[in-house]
Amino acid sequence: PEEEPEEEPEEEPEEDFSTVVHPNLARQTKLLAKMGYCIVKSEEDGQHRFLQTDSHEKFKFVDQKHYDKLGDKLCDWVQAFMMDKFRLNKVMIPFKEELSEGAAQAPIFVSEDWETNTERALVLIQGTGDVRSGYWARSVCMNDTMELGSMIPDIEFARKNGFSVIVFNPNYNRNEQNVTVDDKIRGMGHHSSYAWSKFVENGV
Repeated sequence: PEEEPEEEPEEEPEEDFSTVVHPNLARQTKLLAKMGYCIVKSEEDGQHRFLQTDSHEKFKFVDQKHYDKLGDKLCDWVQAFMMDKFRLNKVMIPFKEELSEGAAQAPIFVSEDWETNTERALVLIQGTGDVRSGYWARSVCMNDTMELGSMIPDIEFARKNGFSVIVFNPNYNRNEQNVTVDDKIRGMGHHSSYAWSKFVENGV
């Protein structure tokens, strides 16, 4: 008898990251909603946009204080997404045994296979300014699309293609309690040098 041809596996549908529900992300989505905003996937171009919850209109500037607070919440949402969807772990640097008394640590994000995947690695470092781990420009996330303004597409590509991922956070100079970070990681140069030496150069 003739052998039946093997069926090709069906491709998994692309996930709409505005509807992914995980613990960290669910909490941050609720906090965004309290400020009147949500992440919505466009039916026209498939891009995800930061819109007002009630009207689905684009971001509306109120004042700088409101803009900064909303930007911080959007950053928390992106970082929660990185942890829940891509399984990146939040790691605090400098390590506790190297932390100066009274100084704060800064979070970076490291994929769970960082220590075991020695073949391919992607290191992401945003530019200077108010941007934090997870996005390139908050103004682009707010006014254009998440695909253009955040690191989500880059991390998604990396994870699908066998890369481990680490996301630095060189603009993080004070924690939520307004405590200044350790001198070892203060500023882009020190932060990047420390993270590179501990995680990339030495393969922690």
